[in-house]
Amino acid sequence: MRKILSICLIVALLFTSLAAVPASGEPAFSSSLRAELAAQYEALLPDLGIRAEEWENEMNRCTDEEKVIMQYYFITTDMSALCSIDFSLLHSFAAHAAMLRETMPWTRELDEETFLCYVASYRVLKEPIVDYRPFFYEQLAGKIKGRSLTEAALLVNFWCGSQATYADTDQREASPLGMVNGGFGRCGEETNFVVNTLRSVGIPARECNVKWTTVPGGHTVVQALIDGEWHYMGACEPDPVLDSAWCSSRFGSILMTESRTFSSIGLGEVRDNRDVIYYEGKGLYALNDISNFVETKELDLTVLDKNGEPAAGAAVKLVLVQPETWVIVLVDRLTDEAGKARFTLGKGSIGAVAFLDGEWRWEWIAQDQTEATLSFAETPEYDEWIAFPIQYSEADTRLWQSCTEEDRTALFGEKNCDELRAENHAGDFDAERAAPYPDCETSLRNAGKNFSQLIAFLEKDNDPLRIRLVAGLTDKYCREVSAEVLEDILQGAGNVRDSLSEDDFVKGILLPVTEWGYFTPQRLPVQQMFTAEEMQAFREDPSVLVQWFAENIHGECIRPNRGAEPVLTAVLKTGFCPDQYRTGMLMELARAVGIPVCQDPETGAWLSPGTDGWAPVDWLAGTGEPEAEAPAGEVLYKAAGSEPYTGLFWGIISLNSGGVFEDFCVWLVEETDEDTAIPLPAGDYMMIMEDMQAEKSGTLYFKRFTVKDGETATLSLPEK
Repeated sequence: MRKILSICLIVALLFTSLAAVPASGEPAFSSSLRAELAAQYEALLPDLGIRAEEWENEMNRCTDEEKVIMQYYFITTDMSALCSIDFSLLHSFAAHAAMLRETMPWTRELDEETFLCYVASYRVLKEPIVDYRPFFYEQLAGKIKGRSLTEAALLVNFWCGSQATYADTDQREASPLGMVNGGFGRCGEETNFVVNTLRSVGIPARECNVKWTTVPGGHTVVQALIDGEWHYMGACEPDPVLDSAWCSSRFGSILMTESRTFSSIGLGEVRDNRDVIYYEGKGLYALNDISNFVETKELDLTVLDKNGEPAAGAAVKLVLVQPETWVIVLVDRLTDEAGKARFTLGKGSIGAVAFLDGEWRWEWIAQDQTEATLSFAETPEYDEWIAFPIQYSEADTRLWQSCTEEDRTALFGEKNCDELRAENHAGDFDAERAAPYPDCETSLRNAGKNFSQLIAFLEKDNDPLRIRLVAGLTDKYCREVSAEVLEDILQGAGNVRDSLSEDDFVKGILLPVTEWGYFTPQRLPVQQMFTAEEMQAFREDPSVLVQWFAENIHGECIRPNRGAEPVLTAVLKTGFCPDQYRTGMLMELARAVGIPVCQDPETGAWLSPGTDGWAPVDWLAGTGEPEAEAPAGEVLYKAAGSEPYTGLFWGIISLNSGGVFEDFCVWLVEETDEDTAIPLPAGDYMMIMEDMQAEKSGTLYFKRFTVKDGETATLSLPEK
């Protein structure tokens, strides 16, 4: 399905993207940056495949400055997005960025790489790509006119707080407009929202994930570049000063921070600094800004092989152990020729794991410890509890400013964010229009400012399936889906209903297969790609569809960043789908052509309806031989003696042959615990329990054990 980009077209694209000097006579970008962009751009051009002509047409509409920005977008866009994004939307982002560089005083002062990386860049992580920047600019331009850069950044955060606030959720990232519509999101979504809004008015900004001790998974804040230095803000939690947030008192115990970019362009003088750029791969660069927050230490780890010699190329991982989430990998690195790896960290206890030739070794690093050796020449201890002290820094962060209510009122005015947010969302839900659809009330309330799209879809006619569809949408999808997309889902599903019962039809065909759905019409366009006879053949024998998918859809591309879950129409048009999303896309295609399937929310298994109800699909694996059953045993958890640990969590974790941690069990100790058998694949495991006597001190209990095929290993908690 994927056409090869011709040499002539590559030459044409390169010609249209050659940078020229603007009419003012001053080059918008330096010749060195143009050359670096052009080299990367040329190498990646074949990824366009059959979309090459679309890209060429859009590039021909760009100004010379916009072309350079578009080149940057092209090399930093992941493959899934490249297959599906509307290139005119990228052009809109580029035009807006060029306008900011010309009109905003703080944007004009930025060096070109910082401008591209932290202003022009249209995406922070994996949030849906929508056209939000002109709207945000329109909302804020008047509010920040005549203000200093610091005041402008703080006012942007205040405006974002008047639109949205924190709410816990585990679904896909909301888009910036989804945050405005719905009015809430996780800390990461709040941060994405504020970062994208700051960039909309030309203020360089990035997300910063802080890896600390007391909150599972860490926390995320905004960083804005003010007068050449990075300063943090609590996203949608505005204070009238920089470097102030509800969590500032905890920042002294940070061990690492992480900010991501999609290119080495923008990293400036730290490009080759491995203390700052601690990860580079799959099209991502992870930066550690820990020295900006706290006093740091240098940790030197040495890995020795089974002969006691330095082990070059051994994988070393630093891990933060936390209750419930357990092992959080902070950073991984390969040892050098001397078997060494160096890390810059905050001061706190941390785990170090070395992985070599399918085996692993663990060492606990104390708060002030600066060197350690992990030796494969030594046999690890099994079946013995080892207690490690946990201690984290009590010092305050270097960046922490205080403020008063007078400061707040002077900058933000009399009304706070909560009051303004309530006013902004007061008219979202129209009770009178919603009254005929009581089953949809939850979805209509969740829609926020997207209420008009959902109600327009419901009011189109009296088809009861409209109610079933809207009532079955996830919270975040309600905030972003359009009436047009809902209509596509309904009409496309109706085309392939056949003789299915209404419940099976709704569960297996009508509702979007992914938890968040999609944002452009998919069902009808997909059906137009196949003949009626082809779709009928797929329905009669789903293994035919499996075979078609295997033969026509691949996961190959030049760029290292293959991206997040793609769009089905783009997968079929370009023939590209990242390997980890192939099954999900196949299931979405199955539903589009009339094969009912759904995913069990607990197990992740794919199910289809049968005579005895919904059961795992029997056609997904194709016609190959069944896989041999993997060796497995079990552990018997003996509850006796666990009472002193009531209220604590313990976990069973493995480190597989690829050096990846996997949680197999998370257990909350209760007084009513009973002996329990837990089945596990055969292999090596660690049992971990953390007992924090105070916020920044406690004890880590660690035991390494083996599960053998067909045998039972007995585990109990340490005596106390």
